[in-house]
Amino acid sequence: MEQRYLKIMELSEILDLSVRLYRKNFIPLVLAQVPLTLTVFFVLMRGGGTGFFDVFNQTPSYTGNLDNYFITMLLSFVQSILVYPLVLGAVTKVASDCILQESPSVKKAYKFALHNKGKLIVTSVVISFAIGLVVGIFISAPLALIIFGMRAPGSSTGALVLVLFALLFTGIGVVIASFLWIRWVTTFPVLVNEEDEDLGTFDAMKRSWNLVQGHTRKLFFVMVAVSLIPTLVQLSPSAMGLFAGRFLAILTVVFGVVAQGLISPLVDCTRVVIYFELKTRKEGFDLEKRVEQLQEV
Repeated sequence: MEQRYLKIMELSEILDLSVRLYRKNFIPLVLAQVPLTLTVFFVLMRGGGTGFFDVFNQTPSYTGNLDNYFITMLLSFVQSILVYPLVLGAVTKVASDCILQESPSVKKAYKFALHNKGKLIVTSVVISFAIGLVVGIFISAPLALIIFGMRAPGSSTGALVLVLFALLFTGIGVVIASFLWIRWVTTFPVLVNEEDEDLGTFDAMKRSWNLVQGHTRKLFFVMVAVSLIPTLVQLSPSAMGLFAGRFLAILTVVFGVVAQGLISPLVDCTRVVIYFELKTRKEGFDLEKRVEQLQEV
């Protein structure tokens, strides 16, 4: 009997459980996501300068763009630093309570998130900073070198070598950033479900790191697969930009809100499923059976 816990579920099984968990708790998950959805809505509304509002004007006005961009940056900062960690904590709590056969409650989820707001915010900032630092050093800088090498006058051989070196450096950066991202993917589920352990930011990150160890590649493909869904939805207006015309700004807002408000909770459910799957392999907790029991209720 213990053997069934020694082998992690396949990619399709994890995705299936995530979708079932998402469907079972669709309403509370979407409600818990509302603060982030509203923030994204306002960011997208302001982000295009006057683009959204000028759809309804025959003669667009371009005054005040600087104010628009300043407000957009401020909203983006609030979204990333304050709103996102609290919402992620609340959504994770809703999904976790369902698996643990507790009645999911948005009120209870936000009570938890606000009670642990400092820990959630600091953890989100630390993880974002660490991955962002890798992206800045290994990806952004080499990309600048690539552009410089392609435009710089002089020896084409030297420019080619510079571009190839920068591409190699960029590839290394992508691997490192992806590795860090997936090894810390269960950090928030750890904070939410192991509250009694009084884990700090770095303790939770270490716990996640150890949980994912040995399954990094498989879980990377799982998270990429599920993360592509809201990403493709959000980017789809750009793909039909030639056909959207003046309504591209409206479509960008609509698709962005749908992706963030309705689909992104699926990604967070997948984090929770991964956490319980990895954690309970050592404790004999049958995650699949528990979800099946929930569907029968």
